[in-house]
Amino acid sequence: LQSDQYLRQYDTVIVDEAHERSLNIDFTLGVLRRLVKIRRDFRVIITSATIDTGLFSNAFGSAPVIEISGRSHPVQIRYQPYEEHEFSDITMVKKVILAVDDIRQKDPVGDILVFLPTEREILETVKILKARYEDGACVLPMFGRMPASDQQRIFKSVSAQKIVVATNIAETSITVPGIRYVVDSGLVRTSRYNIRSRTKAMPIAPVSRSSADQRAGRAGRVQAGICIRLYSEEDYGSRPEFTLPEIQRSNLAEVILRLSSMRLGKTENFPFIDPPSGQALKDGFATLRELGAIDTRGRLTERGKVMAKLPLDPRMSRIIIQGRKEGVLGEIAVIAAALSIQDPRERPSGKEKLADWCHAEFRDESSDFLTFLKLWNLFNSLVAEGKCRKKMRSFCRKNFISYNRMLEWRDIHSQILAVLELGGFIRCSGNYRKTALLFTRQIPEKKEKQKIDAIHRSVLSGFLSNIALKKQNGGYISARSREAFIFPGSSLYRKSPRWIVAMELVRTSRLYARTVAPIKPDWIEDLAGDLCRREYTEPHWEKRRGEVVAWEKVTLYGLPVIEKRKISFRRIDPEASREIFIRQALVPGSMTHLPPFLRHNIDLITKVRDLEHRTRTRGIIIDEETLYSFYDTGLRRLESFLHGRASRTGSKGALPVSRFICDQRSLERAVKLAGNDGFLKISRDELLRHTPAAEELELFPGHINVSGQEFPLTYHFSPGSESDGITVRIPIENLFSVPQEPFDWLVPGLIREKIEFLLKSLPKSFRKLLVPIPHTAEKIIGLMPSTGTELLKVLESILVEHYGIRITSSMWPDRQAVPPHLVMRFEITDCRGRTIHTGRDLEAIKKKIGSRRVNQQPSGREWTAIKAIYEKEDIKIENCPSTELPESILVPHKGRHYPPAYAYPALVQEGDGINLRLLLSRQEAQKHTEATVRRMLEKYLHGELRYIRKNCIPNGLSVDAFHYFGSRQKLGRSIYDFLCSQLLRTWHRVPVRSELLNYAESTKKTLVRQAADLLEQTGDTINAGMAARKEIIRLGNSSAIGNAKRPSTRDKLMYELSRLMPPDFPSGIDAAAMAHLPRYLNALTIRARRAHADPGKDLAKAGKIRVFESNLNEVMRDRPKGDMPDRINEALSHFEFMLDEYRVSVFAPELGTRIPVSHKRLARAWKEIASLLGT
Repeated sequence: LQSDQYLRQYDTVIVDEAHERSLNIDFTLGVLRRLVKIRRDFRVIITSATIDTGLFSNAFGSAPVIEISGRSHPVQIRYQPYEEHEFSDITMVKKVILAVDDIRQKDPVGDILVFLPTEREILETVKILKARYEDGACVLPMFGRMPASDQQRIFKSVSAQKIVVATNIAETSITVPGIRYVVDSGLVRTSRYNIRSRTKAMPIAPVSRSSADQRAGRAGRVQAGICIRLYSEEDYGSRPEFTLPEIQRSNLAEVILRLSSMRLGKTENFPFIDPPSGQALKDGFATLRELGAIDTRGRLTERGKVMAKLPLDPRMSRIIIQGRKEGVLGEIAVIAAALSIQDPRERPSGKEKLADWCHAEFRDESSDFLTFLKLWNLFNSLVAEGKCRKKMRSFCRKNFISYNRMLEWRDIHSQILAVLELGGFIRCSGNYRKTALLFTRQIPEKKEKQKIDAIHRSVLSGFLSNIALKKQNGGYISARSREAFIFPGSSLYRKSPRWIVAMELVRTSRLYARTVAPIKPDWIEDLAGDLCRREYTEPHWEKRRGEVVAWEKVTLYGLPVIEKRKISFRRIDPEASREIFIRQALVPGSMTHLPPFLRHNIDLITKVRDLEHRTRTRGIIIDEETLYSFYDTGLRRLESFLHGRASRTGSKGALPVSRFICDQRSLERAVKLAGNDGFLKISRDELLRHTPAAEELELFPGHINVSGQEFPLTYHFSPGSESDGITVRIPIENLFSVPQEPFDWLVPGLIREKIEFLLKSLPKSFRKLLVPIPHTAEKIIGLMPSTGTELLKVLESILVEHYGIRITSSMWPDRQAVPPHLVMRFEITDCRGRTIHTGRDLEAIKKKIGSRRVNQQPSGREWTAIKAIYEKEDIKIENCPSTELPESILVPHKGRHYPPAYAYPALVQEGDGINLRLLLSRQEAQKHTEATVRRMLEKYLHGELRYIRKNCIPNGLSVDAFHYFGSRQKLGRSIYDFLCSQLLRTWHRVPVRSELLNYAESTKKTLVRQAADLLEQTGDTINAGMAARKEIIRLGNSSAIGNAKRPSTRDKLMYELSRLMPPDFPSGIDAAAMAHLPRYLNALTIRARRAHADPGKDLAKAGKIRVFESNLNEVMRDRPKGDMPDRINEALSHFEFMLDEYRVSVFAPELGTRIPVSHKRLARAWKEIASLLGT
């Protein structure tokens, strides 16, 4: 037909066994139908035992039908369905056993043929019948995979009754002699191709009426017979008359390929006897498209034309073409032949394990396809050794290999070689053996792994739709999201590689992948080509590559071949790439090599944007969208200019850029060709929307001066970011010489906002006295000094002095609670200007960096020179340093990787003299200086202090007071130390001579008077305490009256007295606290007096404060103040103060309180403390 479509050499064609309706038969009949219309002299004869004569006659223009009756004996049909209501849970095997039992009871001699659909049911039935009849019958199985020797036993005569249990192979292919009885299950396992899932299934289905009649006819070959049908007569009548043609249950790829190559017109118009459905044709075209045999318009490709020359299954043709390309055509020809026959390996019933053990000799654990090659090589090595046929049969029998199928395999392989020779694929000469050997030698040697990969790539090319990806929980996902499993008989069953390709996907109990091999996903993309679907996500600018890239995901039939691969987005969507290039590269200036125009624009934008950062306002500079429009317009002008010039010059290669400028390379080439980038430079006027006033900008200086040193400031307006606010850069050599406090003042432009925040964070009772807050903040700024110490202390002083509000440090928010832009950010740099540490707490930074200092003492000339400058001997007030010494002095250190050490000037008592020394610890320097300056002042004020020491006992103290404090002398020492601590200033740093002398002189004039005032206050406190003690003792002495509550009240009040005025009083008390003590002690006296009159009422009042006392005592017991952070200590001190005031309001309200206080306020204050403690 390929060489002569009209068959001019023939006038008649006979088609035999037409009832089989295979693809070849239906294709041939379609060609003949077309031919008889063209050639009037042409005749077609169609013969068959069971055929739909009316259908075929009509197909060939009402062709005459000639019926020839055959010689056969009558067959009686019996229907025995064995309904389930008669037998519970009856199976087909059980039905067969019952039917055979009925036959044997009446005739134990006549041979029986049983039809069952599956090999499993046959083996199960044979096993039961053999055990049931033992030597009374010869029970034999019969199915296609049986060894030839076992099949021959069916034809041998035996003395006992013969019972053959077979598949539909005994229906037409093989005639079993002597059969008198037929037991027909009415079922058959048939091959069906599922168009939707594109899988081949082997379902069990009812046979057609013609097949049932064919089975019944097996009982009437030699004598009258009986056919027992295990289904009802109604069931028989409802079945189709003829078996469904193969063309309506197969993939039509091969038919379509032949029709296209022979140019027989469109497939849908071809005159098939039973035309396939449109869906089946569509699926056939999809298979050819998968194999690359046709293009998207359905036309044959060059590969398709080559495939059409090979009269093989299209998939086999495809893998052979790929095998030639890979250099493994010899191996692929062997595999293609193996895939065209039934598996030559046999597993007889009862000998499965022995068969598997024998098959292991040529089993390849890496691939089922390579197993075929090993078996082929093993068998052909015996042939090459000249083994006789008898020995070859013996070898196959011992290894459970079908000798006949091996011969069939070699025969098909020979045919394939012949086909390849005719197709021009190879050169052959001589007999088959010589050809095979010559063919093998012509394949170039490769490394074993490369050769195996080449084989598997070739196989993959023909079975792309049979790929599968391993799931995490076992099993595989095959094409189109179907769940599949490797067939248990596969060599890869237990290995389960990530990717596999299967020769076929067959659905039985589940979808199994049969004959599989491992593959690599990159092979799939290479072989599938445009069958792959590609998705592109997250296109973005990549600075390092200088182009827009995207993530590519490649899938084939729903399986992810490549999950995520970075590719150039320009070839995918150049217009979108151009937009991304502008937005993500030009607008932010993100390029490795900045063109001159972009460097100019970035510098200008940085300067203008700094105005926004300083004033913390948006809208000064144009937005990014406007900047995008500027670059978009500029690039379009550049593109138009270049394309216009190219069109004018008429030079096709004059334009070095594509239609769009969308990456760094095309931009640079375009600018170079244009010779000018001026139209891409932006001006200051184009950038600015409005310009801030000069007065406003002065509030945001570029530097800050601290301790005589100037440090640069940078501004960043980015709420939420770590760098938001003002950043000061401090070289590490200056780090330990600058304090935190000056930086808390920020810059003039932000101090008002900070003060407003601090005022708003105060407790409501104070905050409401300061409304409106903005107006109050403005007034406070006017009252502030131009330079000051700690900002919070200045605020506290102003609030007390001008608003009468006493604020403790615990009421202010933590540094962490203040908005970041209102707290200075510190950036510490090394000697090379590189940032080594950042943060917003300068003291914490100092501690962290200071912990890395070298512990060794500084040494060397520089250290000696520094000490010579600062250290002095025999220091007195009169010869103290005349100028202020630096708080710290940098001491150079040779270790470059360590921060520099610092020395701190200090006055140190050494023997009888006072010397100026440099110490390496700030704390030690402060400690020594405080003690030494105190001694210097005491020596200078010797006369005044001696007078105070002699007269430090207040007048009017009782003898009970001296007994309470231990003795008169002890009380005198405590009061003297108290007066000195309160009246003499504490110096943390080495004082300047003039400052110390002025202080000493002024103090000398007022010291005695101030001491007298403070001494009088101390005496009032002691007298108030003694009065309270007297009332408490009286309360205890009156307990004999009978009130049991009084002794406990007395003890409680005595504890309160010792707390307010301990035996070491006034040690540890400052003058501010002393001012409140007389009122607290008077309140204690009043409480004791009232408790004497009404103890129950006192207890009721005490209950109001008991919970607060309990909470406070528990915290102080578990965590002493010294072990807690300063913020918590300050909060607890303020709570104690509130609690003392609350006691006054509860027990002696007539005395009044210093601050508003109530149970609710105390509860709220304790809640804040609990949150700080984390309880």
